[in-house]
Amino acid sequence: MKRVIYGMAFHVHHNQLLEWCYDDRLRRNVIRQDKDKTEQPLRLKLFQIVLPKKLPPSLRPLEAHTRKAMWIWNNFWNNNINWREAEIAYKAAAAEWETPEAQIAVATLHRKLCKNCPWNGKTIFTRKNKKGIWY
Repeated sequence: MKRVIYGMAFHVHHNQLLEWCYDDRLRRNVIRQDKDKTEQPLRLKLFQIVLPKKLPPSLRPLEAHTRKAMWIWNNFWNNNINWREAEIAYKAAAAEWETPEAQIAVATLHRKLCKNCPWNGKTIFTRKNKKGIWY
């Protein structure tokens, strides 16, 4: 089975619950190289690509639209598409995830896939142990 290395992911960044990740291996390397040592275990533990088959049916069209928008965005950076077209696609995809229905579905999926997660709606950094390590 081919390993998925891009897609919607939980906890790509500490202050975003779900967002697009271009390359999970690259993101893990950034965490290991650039993030504070006290943050790395938690960041690596929580970061996960959400396989399309694990998305509830209500979120699959949003994921597909986001995938297309990210393709357009990448082609903008490769000088194949103009800025305005890329911006419109990106903003339209992002807005779909902000609807109350999508937010409820994402929260439900997060509870299912990310057990014992310290996410408080703003950050994953809510608990430290006695050694100063986030968990």
